[in-house]
Amino acid sequence: MPKKLTPDEVAQALEGNGEVVLLDVRDSAQVAEKGSIAGHRNIPLKELEQRLSELPHNKPVITACNRGGSAGRAANLLEQHGFNVLGSAGVEEWKDQGKPVVYRGKR
Repeated sequence: MPKKLTPDEVAQALEGNGEVVLLDVRDSAQVAEKGSIAGHRNIPLKELEQRLSELPHNKPVITACNRGGSAGRAANLLEQHGFNVLGSAGVEEWKDQGKPVVYRGKR
């Protein structure tokens, strides 16, 4: 089972050269309303299994959602399909620690 990452661990992983894929698995309305971490890709958990081909197999993945529950399920699914999953994260915890979020469309 993939590890639940702290906001600092997520930030450190994303500091690299774009090698880590941050996958937000909430539906697009939630992402628009609550914001997400810069550079994220959005594939809702309910669509993930059908859309696995959109993710690169050669890059490590961090999954994210509001608090980490759905992200954990997504991380397990990705591991079952051979992806290198660094862990899962919660965007709310990221925000609680004062880290920046981006909003699509409205602000």
